[in-house]
Amino acid sequence: MIERILSKALPRLLSADVIGLILLVTALQAFTYGIASSLRGAGAQQGMYFFWICLIAALIALGLSKLKLKGIQVSAGMAAIGIAGVWILGARLASPLLDLGKAIVNVVPQIVPAIRSDIPIDITAISNAWLIVAEASGALGFRVQVWLTSVGKNITVNDTLARDLAWTLIMWLMAAWMGWFAGRRNAVASMLPSILLLAVITSYSEFRIYTLWLMVSVFLLLMGIWNYKEHTRHWERKKMDYSDSIRYDVGQAVVFLTIVIGAVTFVTPSISWRAIRDYLRERDRSSQNEAADLLGIQPQRAAGQNISHQKPSLPRDHLLSGGSAISEEVVMTIRTGELPPVESPSIAASAPRYYWRSTTYDIYVGAGWITSTPVPQKYRENTPLIPGLLTGYKALHLDVEMFQPEGRLFWSGILFSADVPMRADWRVRPQADLFADQSTLLQADMFAVASSAQAYKADSYVPRVTVEELRAASTEYPEKIEARYFALPNSVPDRVYHLAREITAGKTNPYDKAKAIEAYLRANYPYDLEVPAPPEDQDVADYFLF
Repeated sequence: MIERILSKALPRLLSADVIGLILLVTALQAFTYGIASSLRGAGAQQGMYFFWICLIAALIALGLSKLKLKGIQVSAGMAAIGIAGVWILGARLASPLLDLGKAIVNVVPQIVPAIRSDIPIDITAISNAWLIVAEASGALGFRVQVWLTSVGKNITVNDTLARDLAWTLIMWLMAAWMGWFAGRRNAVASMLPSILLLAVITSYSEFRIYTLWLMVSVFLLLMGIWNYKEHTRHWERKKMDYSDSIRYDVGQAVVFLTIVIGAVTFVTPSISWRAIRDYLRERDRSSQNEAADLLGIQPQRAAGQNISHQKPSLPRDHLLSGGSAISEEVVMTIRTGELPPVESPSIAASAPRYYWRSTTYDIYVGAGWITSTPVPQKYRENTPLIPGLLTGYKALHLDVEMFQPEGRLFWSGILFSADVPMRADWRVRPQADLFADQSTLLQADMFAVASSAQAYKADSYVPRVTVEELRAASTEYPEKIEARYFALPNSVPDRVYHLAREITAGKTNPYDKAKAIEAYLRANYPYDLEVPAPPEDQDVADYFLF
């Protein structure tokens, strides 16, 4: 019984169609892994996302190839699906579009009764849902426009979100091309474009070059297998008799030749190819580097080249005294454009209130605050720091002029970009992942942004939250967040804890506790510019409070 099942199933499993599909999946895996490895900030997880996107595109195109459709029709359809898909992913429109659809469905039953009774239809839910979709699409469109318009200029905008969208669309279209021609058993047309693209990328980055060798090997195997399949179909149409052992003989020959040719190309030094590559690099290095920067392709570092890490320190003047914070002089002006112009400076205007931030520490050590080691990353002007879109945040445009420059930028909320070159010191870098959710993006943590600019324009995001939302916020923090921000040294005296518990007694949530502490400090500690520095051996919080 088992032998009979195997005798029927084995020829099907070893058929050209099944082996071709397995080889196609292998080629997609090598292709996506090779591309993702060469992209700046892309990890193995993003490579897997690329693979699943390519697999879906290839299977759809493979299925469409069985239908009586023209290539132009399929190309237009796959391109439209790809553009719509990456737009929904980039703008995070899946949930808003579902809400919009539900709102439309709920309104449809009201149309006929409203027409009969001449009653206006309430489309508030549709308007609110559409507003969210429009705002997210507009924000994404602006970022893509800025990214594209930087081409050909001296400024390269390294927008991770726009770059990932572009690569996702490229991978989708390349996989669809592979699937369409794989369905027609045309190995050359199916594999050659992806092999050429991978060759160009890996020749620049020199990362995971063996993926190109694997792609070439799959290409050779597909040529042999599909060529054999076409010959057998031709023989069957002509009703020519042939031995079943031919498939095994051809299979052995194809595998043997693939291994030999692949091994020779892998171990043989390609001096001529390297010389041609180096010549092309030197001939048009500037435009090539610009394109590589735009698409986030990272070059391989030379052996022995190290990345310098800044080890920050906390001078004593950052504790309770010193610096421009202890001064009655105007150090900067910030315009947000939210106040209407007034003719007389004596006319009072209600200005929005913001907290301005620059340097933020994350560890309290008793003698003051320090920062865990940040990793510096340089950015060109107008380069987004956030590799995604934030919902529930208000965009804030800042026009800053520094009268006493400190070598740092100031902003409110979450810094998005600035029109000057800068260096961001990240304790936790934002995850450069197209599919990262908002909570993951917000876990990025910055120590400071260094810049020598005396005037700059910046964009930031300020959260739109109500007091009720803050009170109802979850206190189930990630383990890494608790370990980083809840740790206190043993040097903190018990009376500091006792005072904190006394002030927050009866408060049930972190927001009310924080507001109670803020109110206590405002009421009991008047603003003073003459605060002496604490003794070296005394806890700073204890010294200030008591």
